[in-house]
Amino acid sequence: MIESTCYRDLTSKSKIKGLTSTSWFALIILGFVAWFFLVLYSIAVVAFLYCMFFILEYFDEDIYQIIYSKFSIKQDKFYA
Repeated sequence: MIESTCYRDLTSKSKIKGLTSTSWFALIILGFVAWFFLVLYSIAVVAFLYCMFFILEYFDEDIYQIIYSKFSIKQDKFYA
């Protein structure tokens, strides 16, 4: 019998309805802000954001760390 350790399960993030807690927090905040500007159109905005966050996290769970690191690295320096 062959045994191996699955590291993917160790690094996977917990998801609720397909989104991580960071995405849910961003979705709630953006939906709340959109409600003041767009009233009923904010429902369509929240649905669009949910689909966008779902697609982004489908391809990469660490998308927020990637975006944060991209903006935190100075653009005039190059790293190899």
